[in-house]
Amino acid sequence: MTVHKTIIQVEILTDGEYTPETLAQIAQDMISGDASGNWGVTSQTPLKDTDAARELERQGSDPAFLLGEDHPLVTMDDEKRQALYLAHNFVQAGYGVSSIEPDTLKAIGVEVKGDYEGWQAFCETVYKQLTGEDIEPSRARGQGFRSQYYGKEVAKAIRTKFELPDTL
Repeated sequence: MTVHKTIIQVEILTDGEYTPETLAQIAQDMISGDASGNWGVTSQTPLKDTDAARELERQGSDPAFLLGEDHPLVTMDDEKRQALYLAHNFVQAGYGVSSIEPDTLKAIGVEVKGDYEGWQAFCETVYKQLTGEDIEPSRARGQGFRSQYYGKEVAKAIRTKFELPDTL
């Protein structure tokens, strides 16, 4: 089963300000109330399991709700799951230091201070704290975009430190 993320947009017209409290109220007002309304699906995206678990948690739901009680993302402890999310962020972020939350880094024992000029410098700092070593820049050649290489190296270091499977 694949979890899908569906974004729905609702447009309401009323003769004054409108501050509904629930989706049920919006539907009622559109059907038989004092509002004219229209809605539609603006996007629908299948999610990888890691993204699905993170989105469910963000919404206040248990990942087991859609992934199942026996799914590895459900059975692993919170620290490992947060580390996995972070590794996933480093692979997907590519160039965006701003997409990595400092509190998430602190949760895995990494302290970053100051502003970073670029993604490469940021990744080098995080990698050094995780492994005690420098990222080998010569290996970046032939690995696609340099920024992707650095993000993937940090993700590997996180997976190694927390003994996370490569399959998630």
